Amino acid sequence: MQLDEIDSTQEEAKRRLRAGEPLDATVLRAARQRAGRGRRGRSFVSEVGGSYQSLVVRDAEGAWRHGAITLALAVGIAEALAARGAQVGLKWPNDLIDPAGRKCGGLLAEHVHGHLITGVGVGVDVATAPAGFGVVRAPLDAVHAAVMDGVTRGLALADTPVRLPGMFAPWDVLAGRTVSVTPAAAGAGPATGVAEGVTAGGALRLRSPRGDVRTVPGGSVIAVDPSLT
Repeated sequence: MQLDEIDSTQEEAKRRLRAGEPLDATVLRAARQRAGRGRRGRSFVSEVGGSYQSLVVRDAEGAWRHGAITLALAVGIAEALAARGAQVGLKWPNDLIDPAGRKCGGLLAEHVHGHLITGVGVGVDVATAPAGFGVVRAPLDAVHAAVMDGVTRGLALADTPVRLPGMFAPWDVLAGRTVSVTPAAAGAGPATGVAEGVTAGGALRLRSPRGDVRTVPGGSVIAVDPSLT
């Protein structure tokens, strides 16, 4: 379903589901979002020229309601973009990173009324990227197709999350770098260590200078050394 302009494809999908509209296997795509959303309510720049959509699939039993879903989808999209000649890396927990180390896209996975809604925004080379952001060097139609293909791949990976650590590793831009993370858990203090990939549940593995490994189920990376750029 193509929309010229909307506040957010993710919010529109939620509104339609709450109104009882059948949306299984539906894609809501917009040329521009006035209030695109990222994780934890953050805004996502969505000007004309990028690829912005939310894909809705029925998940009444909650089979994909687990911590690995976002990373599994990200791996699928990275694979699908690479198959079309557009190289990206992945930055835990949900960012697409261009070869210069800049964010060029992001994912958001939410469950609403027995459905999984996957929001994907990707900056494309026909768009003017905001300062500090990157773009994917591929035609817009190819990126649209890659997102669709990537979600299919990602859902298959999410069905067998034991494969996630190995599948995520080739795309992991944080591996071997010292990172600081603000965990999502309320009251948890910052965590710092050398990134050593992810668990099957999608948690980031951090090795401390003492050699012990801490896993962070969710959160935000606040520092990376050496810098990705």
